Amino acid sequence: VHMFMNRIALPLEVDRLLLVCNEQTGEPEAFVMSGRPEVTSDPAGELHRLVLGHAEPVIAAIAANAGVAPKLLWNNVAAYLSWILKEIAHRHEPVHVEGGLALLEEAQWPGGGRNPMFGMIRIARQQCGLEFVRRKIC
Repeated sequence: VHMFMNRIALPLEVDRLLLVCNEQTGEPEAFVMSGRPEVTSDPAGELHRLVLGHAEPVIAAIAANAGVAPKLLWNNVAAYLSWILKEIAHRHEPVHVEGGLALLEEAQWPGGGRNPMFGMIRIARQQCGLEFVRRKIC
C-alpha cells in the first residue's frame, strides 16, 4: 500500500531483512530493514522486484521445508496482492495500481520468465449476476 500510494519502496528482500523473534515464545516481534526506503516512480517495477526478492525465496523455503505446494503459496500471494491493489483502486484512483494488477494478470514476468501468479485469481459470476473472486487453488 505504501509503495503504491506514497511512491516509497521499502527494502524488503530477504537478504536485507531480519526477523526478530521473542526469546521465550519464538513468536515474531519485528522486522529490521538493512536498507533505507527510497522514492520510486515505478511502484509496479518495485512490486516485481519485491516479489522476486522476497516472496519467491520465502515460497521456495516453505515448500522445501514444510512440504507445502508452491502453487498454493503463490495463490495466496496473488490473492492478497489482488485484494490490496483492488482496495487501493476502489478507495483512491485505479491508475495508482494499473501496473501492479498487470503483474498479476500477465503470463510472463517483465523481462521474461513464467509468472507463477498468472491465472491464480479469477472473476466468477453468481446466478444473480454479482461478480466474486475465485481462487484457482484453495
